[in-house]
Amino acid sequence: MSLDAAAEELYGVPLDQFVAERKRLAAALKAADDKPGARSVSELKKPTASAWVVNQLWRHDRDALDRLFAISARMREGDFAAGAEQRAALAALRQRAAEILRDGGHKPAEATLARIQQTLQALGAIGDWEPDEPGRLVEDRDPPGFEVLGGLADRLPEIKREERPAPPPRPKREPGEDPEAAKARARLLVEQEVARLEEAFARAEAAVEAAARDVDRAKAALEAAETTAIDARRERNELERDLDRARKRL
Repeated sequence: MSLDAAAEELYGVPLDQFVAERKRLAAALKAADDKPGARSVSELKKPTASAWVVNQLWRHDRDALDRLFAISARMREGDFAAGAEQRAALAALRQRAAEILRDGGHKPAEATLARIQQTLQALGAIGDWEPDEPGRLVEDRDPPGFEVLGGLADRLPEIKREERPAPPPRPKREPGEDPEAAKARARLLVEQEVARLEEAFARAEAAVEAAARDVDRAKAALEAAETTAIDARRERNELERDLDRARKRL
């Protein structure tokens, strides 16, 4: 068994079996004379309950998770209308997460589900599992949104107002110049001016499109941050009620 295969197997076991399975896999690698691998396996960290659920979603609900990643990618590209689809995808994964917790003998507490959703949103926001391997999270990810907004101003294109040139002067006919040659020279000057203006227009149009995409990404990030704030307030309220009950018992 390779180290990678051992790690993949370890992060797929029930959470309450993690420590025992880690010892077993390390012993198996050591028995196979792979002492570095055994040491590496023994150093693998046990995930939090919420991170463990996200790992199981990757193993057993890959289609739903891939759908969330695909929708989030559209939002990163500026498809703000995909926000409703993202909320629906997150709601479905949240319901599935509650089932995984119950099946594993864990209470699907609101706080735990909120952390799972937060991690799913964060993964979708960056579109990757790095620095972790897929399905091997050990802890929750920070709320998404602000890293998408970070540096937004620096990415905006510098828009400079094009100087409005004066109309090209009407060329004067040189003494003795052929009339047709004068017309050709005047036409060339106009064609050059048209080409310059078309190029300036193309640059301005590209700047407008780039700015619009950044605005859409900022809107999507703000919506994700607002969703995270709602979950955080819900968790705070639940903890406040628990704290009041505990104080009354005291």
